Amino acid sequence: MFIVTSYFMKRQITIILFTILTFKIYASKVYTSDITNFWIAYDSIQTTNSHSQKVKYVSDIYIKKATNGLKDFIAAREFSADEWVSLIEAYPKYWKSVRPQTLSILNDIVFLENLAKRFKEIYPDFIEPEIYFTIGCLRS
Repeated sequence: MFIVTSYFMKRQITIILFTILTFKIYASKVYTSDITNFWIAYDSIQTTNSHSQKVKYVSDIYIKKATNGLKDFIAAREFSADEWVSLIEAYPKYWKSVRPQTLSILNDIVFLENLAKRFKEIYPDFIEPEIYFTIGCLRS
């Protein structure tokens, strides 16, 4: 019994390690943390009436934790924490309407990774791009 159990445990551990290593290879190309951080910042600014505190939340939770993709996006479009706060306050219905769609992207990561893997199988010279999902200031 111990030998059989040990064999299956080793096999399960091997499968788990292989899955983790394979996932890391493909997971590193799709970045969605900016979506999560945006909505955490969004929810945080709903807890205060202080404009400066709202700007601080967006800055600390969203901008300072930005992926390289969001950093480049901010630089290219000259976004600011103050602009995000102003737009969130000005268009509450818009943000409420897009939240479910932006969060649903989190469910599609594996699909995107598998798509890139399949593309690489078809085109061996294909270099998988980095994909960043971010939320901008309504002018991109």
